Amino acid sequence: MSDNYEATTNLREIALRILAHRKLLIVLTLVVAAAFTVRTARHVKVTSNYIEGKSMISEEEYAEKMERYEHMREQYASMISDVEKQIEIKNDYINNSILMSIDPYREVRATFQVRVVSGNGTAISDQNVKNQITNYYNQYIVNGKGWSEIAEKLGIKEGYLREACVTSADTNTCIVTVTLKNKDEENANQLASMLKEKIVAYYESTVSNNSPHSISIENENTSSVLDNDLISTQSNKLNEVNSLKKNIIDYNNSMNNLSKPDSEKVIHETAVKAGKKDILIGLIEGLLLGFVLTVMGISLYLIYGDFVLSSAELERKFKIFSFPASKSMDMFCYKIKVLHPAIRKLVLVGRKNEGIEKAIGGHYETVYISGDRENLEECRILSEADAVVIISETEKSRYREIKALVSMASDWKKEVVGIINL
Repeated sequence: MSDNYEATTNLREIALRILAHRKLLIVLTLVVAAAFTVRTARHVKVTSNYIEGKSMISEEEYAEKMERYEHMREQYASMISDVEKQIEIKNDYINNSILMSIDPYREVRATFQVRVVSGNGTAISDQNVKNQITNYYNQYIVNGKGWSEIAEKLGIKEGYLREACVTSADTNTCIVTVTLKNKDEENANQLASMLKEKIVAYYESTVSNNSPHSISIENENTSSVLDNDLISTQSNKLNEVNSLKKNIIDYNNSMNNLSKPDSEKVIHETAVKAGKKDILIGLIEGLLLGFVLTVMGISLYLIYGDFVLSSAELERKFKIFSFPASKSMDMFCYKIKVLHPAIRKLVLVGRKNEGIEKAIGGHYETVYISGDRENLEECRILSEADAVVIISETEKSRYREIKALVSMASDWKKEVVGIINL
């Protein structure tokens, strides 16, 4: 048994296996040839309106260009539609939000403070409690459910109300200062009154769940101020809409500037009946192409499939005596006896074949195993044998499988005295 393995494949053996598939080779070659012949017989295309010196395009090219043209128009139309939706949303904000309705040079602010004290009316001393309860009320004023109820009553979007409310929480004094921005004193005071009601109602519904405390509404005031930040905000919102409108103009211009393919430049083709010469050429081309493709396909299948090609190729690759199963097994056993007279017990491994087992069993004590390295019983049988015979099958067994079986025998210090190939 040799550890040398020849990885290359003999082209002669590939050729012999291709010949063994001659029926398939003939059938596939004729199928491709027939397809080429039919294609040729149907028509030969010639141009009828080609103009020398003019940039002409085929019907296929025209169809592709038209498809790209329509696709680009659809993309621009979709982009315009998306921008229009954005403008609609931003215009709704400009027309209906509280902040956009305010004159930033005379912004009205209604302010009040929510003071939290202990249950007996004195200041809370525990800083942790002060932090917790002050932030508790601040979060309610900013994010509480009361806003949705106020929004429903006033007919204004909840988000527009929330952004007009600014709070600051002082955990040292337990005071939350609330500022409500609006366009006039009436609306500012109305919103402040409704929010105060919600805060008081919230206190009454949750006081039992918190540390004993009470709240008071203090320092209520209404004033008019100049709001530079609001001036900037309003300007930015208007500029955003103007920018989006400009985008629509640009998209429309780009869409209108798309070059539509000229149908007058299309080469119109006329189908004419093929002659005998054309059909003969198509037949020859089909035969050649079919033959080449079939040979390549079978070759690639055999090579990349790593399939066993013949007993001669097995002997060349593994340097192990290989014997075709088509010959007499008595001859195989005779040669083994000549080369290895001391052998009495053989292990057969690989493809299971009762005929071969029976024939060799007339000369030697034989046991068949599958070649599973993990099977302890098979390993025991292999360890008790004198030598190993591998059984393979052409175009079904793979060289890597044979290599693994040879390696397994070598691990158990058993010589592979022969390979029988079906």
